[in-house]
Amino acid sequence: MGDANEATTLSLQDVIQIITAAKAGGASPALVGMQIFGSLGASSTVSGDNLRMALTASGVPIDGPLAPALAAIQTVAKDNDHITITNNQEVEVTLGGTRTRMKEELSFDVVATPGLPALNNIQGLQAHKILWISIQKIELIQSQGRSSVRVTAAGTTRDIPLG
Repeated sequence: MGDANEATTLSLQDVIQIITAAKAGGASPALVGMQIFGSLGASSTVSGDNLRMALTASGVPIDGPLAPALAAIQTVAKDNDHITITNNQEVEVTLGGTRTRMKEELSFDVVATPGLPALNNIQGLQAHKILWISIQKIELIQSQGRSSVRVTAAGTTRDIPLG
């Protein structure tokens, strides 16, 4: 029998069930993503291959600007509210006209702010505006019925509308 602190390795079927349940809520893609992370269990890991196959099997497209980032994932590990994503290489993508870089190890804490999710203590994620700036926090916010992502980096905050 394994140690109580030992991480559970999620199977392909486990991940498909988690994604399907998260999608059933009919929420925005950002909220579905947060629900998936919230459903991983207290201490668990999933391989990048199982994650990609589960996304495909669940009808979640893995194309577009984040495709290279998804392709690079080797493992996603959750330890309570802390997530660590291990990539097979550093990945650079362009999101909303901004060059964004994910290091070989990307980690963050998932926090439920009043009704909306946030990623705090982000390590390994940078945006390029003249020079590379480390992103520290990402929050999902709603104002006047519209959703936005609030990004905090280098002491500045920027709201990016969704959809």
